[in-house]
Amino acid sequence: MAIPTLLFGLLGFAIWYLLDAETTRPAVIGMCQFKGRPDATGSVEIAYAILDRYRARGYATEAVARLIKWAFGHQNVVQVTAETLPHLRNSIRVLEKVGMTSVGAGSEHGVVRYAVRKGSGR
Repeated sequence: MAIPTLLFGLLGFAIWYLLDAETTRPAVIGMCQFKGRPDATGSVEIAYAILDRYRARGYATEAVARLIKWAFGHQNVVQVTAETLPHLRNSIRVLEKVGMTSVGAGSEHGVVRYAVRKGSGR
């Protein structure tokens, strides 16, 4: 059975596990994900988490940067967003390092939203 082109073009908009491949046995160090397919406006939301013992090593920044690059490789994606809590300075720093900027309140009370648009120079 052939996979329809539209469906095949959207594969990957799900959870991706992050592995430390520099160890003798690759270990899961965290995850990153798209929180669904792009919406009708071409926006897609991401999320990420790194296990405590692997934090502050650049893994989250690299994962988020790669998610953004992967998303912008799709013609129908024009914006990538992420939400976090305002007191999570390390998370905000990750978003800022990859070119995201604050765009205001998030989808829930007390949450802030960051975004980057395709072609914004990141």
